[in-house]
Amino acid sequence: MWALVIVSLAATLLTQAAYQAGPLVDSLPVMTMLGTVVAVGLGALAFAESLAVSVTASTLQVGSLALMTAALVGLARRSTRQRAELHHGGGSTVQGGIAAQNKSTATEIQG
Repeated sequence: MWALVIVSLAATLLTQAAYQAGPLVDSLPVMTMLGTVVAVGLGALAFAESLAVSVTASTLQVGSLALMTAALVGLARRSTRQRAELHHGGGSTVQGGIAAQNKSTATEIQG
């Protein structure tokens, strides 16, 4: 019982620290993926659950985990690149994209 209370408090503190560490776009994907991995682990430990054991199911599970990991790494790299551009005076890529889109639209209207 006490272990559950301690783990719950620790999880709440870690979640709040993740929210305060930076933009939500950086912390939420990691928390979402870890939530899935922890849920599978807890199911296996606490309830003696197991993942599907057929070749097809195992392939899909490993592939899904690899895809989630690749997406998480891609998001982290993109976020790091955007922060570097902001620190070097490159401006926001979102604002730059909107400006380029507006310029393109204005050119289409004129031409």
